[in-house]
Amino acid sequence: MLDEELINTDDLDPLGLHRIQYRPNKVTTSMVILAQNDNVKQELLNAGCLCQTLEDIAPLKAISADQLVETYRHLGASEDIGVNRSPKPCVKQFGHFSGV
Repeated sequence: MLDEELINTDDLDPLGLHRIQYRPNKVTTSMVILAQNDNVKQELLNAGCLCQTLEDIAPLKAISADQLVETYRHLGASEDIGVNRSPKPCVKQFGHFSGV
């Protein structure tokens, strides 16, 4: 039908998606910093880093990266089919700040 010009490519793709070669993705990364205690919080604030403690964000709760990895280990486990845990996910801590 295209060869006989009964229809054209715009009839097949009215949104023109075939013409879009590259569409950049706008990626936004957010990071939340939780201080272990008020002393560490104050040091971070003095350094210009906005942060909160676990008490500040209550009633919300947060877990450490190690706790997250342990939680994911049990994801997909099923005694019925003999799977005792899923593979260890690639979750790493970016860093650890300890105050004086």
